[in-house]
Amino acid sequence: MTTFSPAVSALIESALKSTQSQGRRVAVFDFDNTLIFNDVGELFSYYLIDEVLYRYDLDAFWELIDEDDGRDEIRELALRAMSMDPAERAESPVFAQYRSEMSALYSRKLERDGKRSCYSWAVTLHVGLSELDMSAMSEQAIRRELAREIQKETVHTGRGEVISFTRGIRMLQPMRELIERLQAEDVEVWICSASNYWTVAQFAPRFGINPERVIGNRVQTQDRRLSADLIAPAMFMEGKAEAIIRDIGMPPTFAFGDSETDLHMLRAATGLAMVIDTGSAAELVKEAHEKGWAVQPQANLLGDAA
Repeated sequence: MTTFSPAVSALIESALKSTQSQGRRVAVFDFDNTLIFNDVGELFSYYLIDEVLYRYDLDAFWELIDEDDGRDEIRELALRAMSMDPAERAESPVFAQYRSEMSALYSRKLERDGKRSCYSWAVTLHVGLSELDMSAMSEQAIRRELAREIQKETVHTGRGEVISFTRGIRMLQPMRELIERLQAEDVEVWICSASNYWTVAQFAPRFGINPERVIGNRVQTQDRRLSADLIAPAMFMEGKAEAIIRDIGMPPTFAFGDSETDLHMLRAATGLAMVIDTGSAAELVKEAHEKGWAVQPQANLLGDAA
């Protein structure tokens, strides 16, 4: 059954009632694997790779790629892929090699530098794209992934790496209904995500959330074109809590997240913290139980949608 557990429902009702006399109430949701199944930022990057839409023609893009990660080889492959028409790419071993090497960049950097650095770095790769590009391409990527079957995809690199990721996105309908309930109770609803701002802002209206109430990783722009200069803080652990205070002006009354990177945001909640349990954040779930937070298995929210 696609719904919250009775215990979680009771905690939600209790928190709404106990905070009713407060003036301003704010709910902040993580996005990936909290409001949707899967990671829209990651899948947007695969869309840009598949469609050869990163700004491979700019030195500023390649300056972001470490030489040890195969920058020179990948640059040559990418420029060759740019010169192909879509029909040619489908049958080209060069395109397949380009695609696998680009797909491996994040995992190579992650292994070397860790999540904090990678979260900041990923948004800078959009250097040279316009904000209009980001919105339009995000919409195409979102539509494609909503229509896909949920399935694993694997690519193999020339270094012998096996890169696996999950295709397809599903909206978690009970979370959509919870947002409607919160809004009916005059609770401001915001999103705070480590994915790039522009893609999450494009998705937000599907949950009834104004894009102006999206906090995401973003970079400085000039003439509405993206640079490689991150706007601090990165949406990672304490950075999320800092950005919430900066942009919203108060700690969240209600906070919802699924991973350790949401921990500071969840700890800051004054009324209710809820963990969406995907099965991959044991320490977070342990703390949630210790502190009496709500814990909701994601599988029960997804139902048969996957």
